[in-house]
Amino acid sequence: MDLLPFQRDIVHQIRTGGAEGAESNGLGGLWIVAAGLGLQDIIQAALIAEEYDAKQHVGTKPIILVLNCAPEELWRFPAHRYTFVNTDLPSAQRTQLYLQGGLVFGSSRILVVDLLKRKLAPAHVSTIVVMNAHTVSDSSTEAFILRLCAGTSRVWAFSDRVHHFVGGFSRIGKSMSALGVTKLFLWPRFRQSVKNSLQQHAPDVVQLYPKMTPLQAQIHAALLSILGTVIAEINKPLNNADGIGEMMAKALSVENSLFRSFHDMLRAELEPQSNRLSYKTRQLIRDLDALRKLLIALLRYDAVTFYALLQKAKRREYDNNSSSSTNQANLAGWLLLDEAEVLFKAARSRLWTVNPPAANTTTPTISFECEDNPKWSALREVVQEAIEQNGRAGSVLIVVKEPLEADLLTDYLLCSSPRLHILKRLGSTLQRNMATMNADAVLLQSAQAEIDAQQRQQNDLAAQTSTEFSGGYQEYEDNFGIIGSIVADDTADKTAASAIIIVAVREGGTERSGLLLRELKHPSVSCVVLFDPEQSMVREVECFQSRHPNRKLRVYFMITQDSIEEQKYLASVKKEQSAFEQLVREKAQMAFHDPKDMDRTAAAVVSDTVKAAQSTQSTRKGGFRRQSSDGDAASMIGGSVVVDVREFRSKLPGLLYAAGLEVIPKTLLVSDYILTPDIAAERKSVSDLFQSFSSGRLVHQIEQMCRNFATPILLIEFDHSEVFMLQDRAILQGMKLNPKKKSSSTASSSSAIDNDDSVSILQISGKLALLTLHFPQLRILWSRSPYETAQLFQDLKQGQPQPNMVQAAKFEASDDAAAESNRDFVDDAAIESADRFAPADMVKQMPGVSQKNASRLLGAVAVATATSSHLAPLAFRKHTTAVDPPVPLVHLIQYFHHKL
Repeated sequence: MDLLPFQRDIVHQIRTGGAEGAESNGLGGLWIVAAGLGLQDIIQAALIAEEYDAKQHVGTKPIILVLNCAPEELWRFPAHRYTFVNTDLPSAQRTQLYLQGGLVFGSSRILVVDLLKRKLAPAHVSTIVVMNAHTVSDSSTEAFILRLCAGTSRVWAFSDRVHHFVGGFSRIGKSMSALGVTKLFLWPRFRQSVKNSLQQHAPDVVQLYPKMTPLQAQIHAALLSILGTVIAEINKPLNNADGIGEMMAKALSVENSLFRSFHDMLRAELEPQSNRLSYKTRQLIRDLDALRKLLIALLRYDAVTFYALLQKAKRREYDNNSSSSTNQANLAGWLLLDEAEVLFKAARSRLWTVNPPAANTTTPTISFECEDNPKWSALREVVQEAIEQNGRAGSVLIVVKEPLEADLLTDYLLCSSPRLHILKRLGSTLQRNMATMNADAVLLQSAQAEIDAQQRQQNDLAAQTSTEFSGGYQEYEDNFGIIGSIVADDTADKTAASAIIIVAVREGGTERSGLLLRELKHPSVSCVVLFDPEQSMVREVECFQSRHPNRKLRVYFMITQDSIEEQKYLASVKKEQSAFEQLVREKAQMAFHDPKDMDRTAAAVVSDTVKAAQSTQSTRKGGFRRQSSDGDAASMIGGSVVVDVREFRSKLPGLLYAAGLEVIPKTLLVSDYILTPDIAAERKSVSDLFQSFSSGRLVHQIEQMCRNFATPILLIEFDHSEVFMLQDRAILQGMKLNPKKKSSSTASSSSAIDNDDSVSILQISGKLALLTLHFPQLRILWSRSPYETAQLFQDLKQGQPQPNMVQAAKFEASDDAAAESNRDFVDDAAIESADRFAPADMVKQMPGVSQKNASRLLGAVAVATATSSHLAPLAFRKHTTAVDPPVPLVHLIQYFHHKL
């Protein structure tokens, strides 16, 4: 693979563990590389070399596990070089694939179950590659796998998101602890080897800074003023008392509010205490995000799209206020500010103005301004210049961020006149959204008349000249979806290289990995326009030019002058440099244990919120014991827990293992967790609790647990990042969130009715009360987070015997059922369909019929419609062979003919 010098240095560092002259037996580490420096290519080169060494191994082939790999990143790896493990592969086939060794990609949920079941031996895993390491925490499934393979595998962890490792107390230390690594390798853009590699063959860069129009600058200033007012309102002591922390209040600034990541962090910080926030504070936080989007739309989109989004935000604001019962004067928000009036007036003036009526008429006249976006005008000039210079020999690659932006630019560049394009968009937008756009029939008729006049003018101009810029539009589909492509000549061959290619590097807020690099590899691309530049885009182009010095690329770097776009780009550069500098300082002061003495077992990485010490643990044993190689129950601190394999979607199994419990995965038909022979628990999140009550599934699950366990438990678990509240306090007080208008005859008695029916069977609290009345032996536990659930399970197991594996086997789904579904992870619906109705329960009470073999017997007999006279001869002649182990036929005959 053709790599740059600094990329080859990183690959060598990965293979040697950072030790000069060492062999390929390093203990691994965490590599943080600046965004856009080709991290995926580096990982691919290291994996290819590691796979080659694995194939040369004599005997059992070692396995290279790749975790946390996004599906859109798989295209970089040749399909014949790796195996992808998912639910489509049956258990036996997965076991055979593991024995073959080599490169294995897969779902972490499936891999952790196979490791616990010993289908995948930890000793056979030589290397674990963790991609997107910034998403791994001590409670993630990837951390669970790393604990299972601790001591036998080296870990290579990679990330290009340096911002996720700074902020707070020792975030980099916590991440490295969760990954089980002791070495940190930093590769920023300002590293000397990186600078030397990229400056040797730098692309030809042209920087363009279009200036905003006066009206656009007026809107820009108004939005920034409103944004500052909202931030000042949030920071007021009265509002700050609602729960916004001091650190978050200090970080709340106009510059930070321009980044979506800051809004996500603010939302995550306030979500656990959202019940303490007033409606006004929540509204102000929503206004921050809405104003940020409007600022971005002002610079990216045309005047019609921006005005439509502005009117939509206004309509949404009034709709929210009209549905609220609080004071309207306090909820209008930024719409009541003086700057808002300037904002709407300037946005409308960019499209049309209403002139006073003429001397002899009473009807005002409308003149259409149709102001063009300066950045779009500059792009049009760049494209025309590039096409004139290169003709059909080269293509122009325009890089934007969002698909909507790509669609708008496609229509804009295909239209012969910017004014005509804006008029057509205005006419179509007014027809679709007359109420939202605050338009009337006169405005619509005037717009249509202006469109017709402009169209006639363009037709006359086209008849006079044959050099008009025009084009056709075609679409093609690749692995990343539909991408608009413009051909700058109607007579051009549609199979030939496109003259203009527009790509969107994001979709739905998700980065489309490698899309820019794939388009750059097209041999016809000679000009690249970074319409919405980011650091990663610039560096990808730099790396490509350095790796292909014979391809002379001209790069246009476009940023609107004196705008938040320029401010945001400079702030992102500064933040990344500051983050790397902070990590360099922390690395110099970071203290690590010797890897040989470092205890990386489960008990050593228990979260601080889960108590590691057990009252039943002998005080004669100092520290924590290491897990033995065979992984038996005796090596675990707190015993064992039988866990349903579908529960590995959650964090709890990993936290139980980290707390010192042996986790035994099984496909359970009854309950989610078996703690002791008498205690079983069904875990429900809040959303799942509501759904289970609606479908009736919960009642059936509780009935099965009560039938088989002495102490069934319903565990209602909340997310630690959300508020600890099952339902709104207004509902508990008998109030409705959206009260309807009551007639005069019922208004007088409404308060009495509300007080009498404060808990209704239609509410979740009433349903839980009925559930406890129907099942007196049921116990309901509440947990604020998975961490507290792990502590609850430890407390319940103290002094209790361990789960009976023979008993647990009765509640396990049959191997045939898993084989028929072609996977071990049987869906809830598939299990419930075989054991929902009363006739099915009756058959399971027959002699010799158990939970394990009942599904085959039920599949052979139409139980729902059969009677005992039908079942007896069928069981006598045929279906007793389905019962394993075989049962004497006389038992079934006596069962059917027994007189009550």
